[in-house]
Amino acid sequence: MKLLVLLLIFTFYIHAEPIKTLHISAWPSNTEIFLNSVQPDISKNPDFTTPAKIHVPLSQEYISLTFFQPYFKDSTIQVKIPEFQDSYLMVILDKESDPEEIHYQERQLKKRKQRTIGKGMMFGSILPFGIAGFTLLKNHLENREAEKIEEKLNEHKIFSEKTNSLKQDFKKHQDKSENYQTATYWLSSVGLALLGIGFYLQF
Repeated sequence: MKLLVLLLIFTFYIHAEPIKTLHISAWPSNTEIFLNSVQPDISKNPDFTTPAKIHVPLSQEYISLTFFQPYFKDSTIQVKIPEFQDSYLMVILDKESDPEEIHYQERQLKKRKQRTIGKGMMFGSILPFGIAGFTLLKNHLENREAEKIEEKLNEHKIFSEKTNSLKQDFKKHQDKSENYQTATYWLSSVGLALLGIGFYLQF
């Protein structure tokens, strides 16, 4: 087993492409970085946030970086990365004074926030759907038990203490089945609502 693990690690090392690292700092801090996009969609999350370390293949010469910070002018630059060594880059952004551009940034950031909430809602829909699956299974099992008791009741035409007990059991399983069915319906509705609203907020 140890030999197999070592062999896999060695194979990965042999086939892994050598890399070099671009170290990026910026003012103001926590500036967002979008890779290889002249006009990035700032309503989406960035690829990196400063300070950042970007690993690139050793053979790559250039990388395009767009820097964004709310209320600052975004900047796109193409960086030449020296071969066989790490690089360091410091970027200083200028304040944005154009009211239209600031308004555009605010709209896009609001949209990003909506998308984040939407993703959370879509992820949150897993819980009600999961519980709905469980209640659906319980509904099926209670139905089967009720059907088995119904078959026994059909075999006993004459009323007796046993048939009375069977009727009570039948009613109990039937009530449970209906309760699980109702729970399944409401939980599925909640899950679909979360999923639908979350999906809507992505656009």
